[in-house]
Amino acid sequence: MQEAPHPDGTAITKSDPSSAADIVEASRRLNASLELEDVVGAMIGVASEKLGAAFASVAVHDTARHLVRYIGARGRVDVSSELSLPEGRGVAGWVVASDASCVINDPDGDPRLREDVYARMDGAVLNLAAVPLRVRGVVTGAVEVANRTGGFSAADVAKLQALAEPMAFALENARLHRRMQKEKLENEMVLRIVMRLNSALAVEEVLDLIIDSLAQIVPYAAAGIYLVTEDSEQLEWLKMRGYPEEETEAVKLKLGVGLVGWVAKNGVGVIVPDVKNDPRYVRARPTTRSEMVAPLVNRGRVIGAFNLESDRLAAFTDNDLDRLDVFAGHAVAAIEKARLTEEFVEKRRLEETLAIARRIQEMFLPREAAKTPGFDVWGINIPSEEVGGDYFDFIEIAPGHMGLAIADVSGKGIPAALIMAAFRASLRAEIRNHYAIRTILSKVNRLLHESVQPGQFVTAVYGVLDVANRRFTYSNAGHNPPLLRRRNGSYKLLDTGGLLLAPFPEATYSEKQLTLESGDLLLLYTDGVTEAYRDDAGEFGVERLQQVLEACVGSSAREICESIADVVSAFRASDRVPDDLTVLAVRAL
Repeated sequence: MQEAPHPDGTAITKSDPSSAADIVEASRRLNASLELEDVVGAMIGVASEKLGAAFASVAVHDTARHLVRYIGARGRVDVSSELSLPEGRGVAGWVVASDASCVINDPDGDPRLREDVYARMDGAVLNLAAVPLRVRGVVTGAVEVANRTGGFSAADVAKLQALAEPMAFALENARLHRRMQKEKLENEMVLRIVMRLNSALAVEEVLDLIIDSLAQIVPYAAAGIYLVTEDSEQLEWLKMRGYPEEETEAVKLKLGVGLVGWVAKNGVGVIVPDVKNDPRYVRARPTTRSEMVAPLVNRGRVIGAFNLESDRLAAFTDNDLDRLDVFAGHAVAAIEKARLTEEFVEKRRLEETLAIARRIQEMFLPREAAKTPGFDVWGINIPSEEVGGDYFDFIEIAPGHMGLAIADVSGKGIPAALIMAAFRASLRAEIRNHYAIRTILSKVNRLLHESVQPGQFVTAVYGVLDVANRRFTYSNAGHNPPLLRRRNGSYKLLDTGGLLLAPFPEATYSEKQLTLESGDLLLLYTDGVTEAYRDDAGEFGVERLQQVLEACVGSSAREICESIADVVSAFRASDRVPDDLTVLAVRAL
C-alpha cells in the first residue's frame, strides 16, 4: 500500500499513532449502536474532535456503480444523500481509488478539492486530510477532516489512520445490520404483495396491482408490462406507467427489437446503465437514462417482459434484477390466474401458495456444502406435500468458525415461511452482533415474540463449530435433541439450552461445549424424522434412527442424510400426509 506525500514532498507515515486511550474511547463511541445513522454521526464526531477539525465527512465505496458516495458530512448525517463522486475524482474518490492517504494544506493548488464535498459547502476550506477505510484489506470508503488551525501534519494523518480501523469495522457492521433489516423487510413486503396478487381475480385489477407493486420492489420513473402475441411476432403492452401519451407508438415492438424485444426473444434479463451506449435501446421517453428488463416466463416459455426505466444513470443493480426476476414469476402466475374460471383460480391459488412458501424455504437453504476442513458436513431438506417450516443453515461466522443451525417452525404454508424468514433474518443479524450463543438465542427469542402471532413458535438448535480446536458449542431451544455418536458406539442427546422460541420473551438459554474426535458423528434433525408414523409400528423414534446410523458407520455425511431420508420415507404410511424431513450431519474426520 502506498501513502501520498505532502505537497512539499514529505512522505506520510504512521510514526505518531493515536494513543491507546484514544482508540479505546473512540471504539466505545463507534460501537455504541448498530444503527447506520448513529455510527456515521459517531465517526464524524470522533474524527473532528480527535483531529481538532471544524468539519468531517464519511464516504463509502459503491463498487457496483464505481462511485464514492457521501453518507455524512459537516456534522450533519444524511444516509440517503445523492452526493457522490466517480472513482478517482475529488479527494475521497482519489483516496479510495489509490488506497492512499492525502493531506492538502494548499487548497487553491490542488484540483482534487474542487470536486470534493467541501467545495459545495459554505465557507472556505483552509486545509484537509483524508484516509481510506479498510475492512480485511479491502477499501470500503474514506474519512475526511477539514479546517484545522495550522494545517495537518504527518502525525495528524497517522492518528486519523489509527482511528480509521475501528471506524471501518463499526461502519461495516452497521451496513450489514442495515442490509439484514432491509432483506427482512423486502421479503415480508414481497410476500404481502404476492398474497394481494393471489386475491385479485379481474385481469385489469391484477395489472394495476402489478404495476403499482413494481415501484415497491424496484423504484422506477416509467414501467411497462409486455406480452408476446399468439403469433410470437409482436409484443403487446398490457399496462404502462410514466410514458408520455404521444410516445405510445414507440412502445409497440416486434419480437427481438429494442431491449424489451431482445429480452423476450432471448429469455435473459438485462441492465443498461446508460441507454445512449446501447444500440438496442428504443427511445420512448426523452428523460430516460438507464433501463432494466426482466423476462416473464411461464412453464419454461418466455411470454413477455417487465420494462423499468429511470431518469438517473446506473439506477439499477444486479440485486434489483434478481428481485424483479422473482417478482416476475409471481406476476405471471397472477395474470394467468385472472384468466381462469373461478373454480380453477381457487385451486391454483392453493398450489401457488404452497409453491411460494417452498420457494421461500428453498431460497434460505444452503446451496453448497459447508467448507470445514477436518469435518464432513452435509444437510438435506425434503419438503412435504403441505409445505412446513423446516430450516437448516451453514453460516460462516469467521475463518475457522462455522455456525450450524436447524429449526422447525409451527404451522405450514406462507405463514410458516414468513416466520422462518423472520427467524433466519433475526438469527443472522444477531450472529453479527454477538458471539455468545445463549445471548444470540435470547435476542432472537425476544424479536420473534414481537413478530409472530400468539400460538406460533420456533424450535431450534444453534451451534458453532470451531474447526481448528475441534469443538462444538451449542444451545437447544426446545428442539429434538441432536444425537452425538462417539466413535466407540456410545450415544449422547444434546438437550442443553432452554425453551422454544417466541412464546416466552424472558426465556433464558444455556450453552454447552463438546470436543469432537475423529470418528464422532453429530446428527441434527427435525421431528419429520422421529415422528414419522405407521399404524402397525407407531412412530419411527430415536431408537430406529440410531439403527440407521449404525448401518451407516463409515459413510459420508451426504450418504448418511440420504439413507435416513430413504428409510423414513419407506417406513411411514402412504395414506398420511408426511411432515417436512430435514437432517444435518457432521462427521469428524
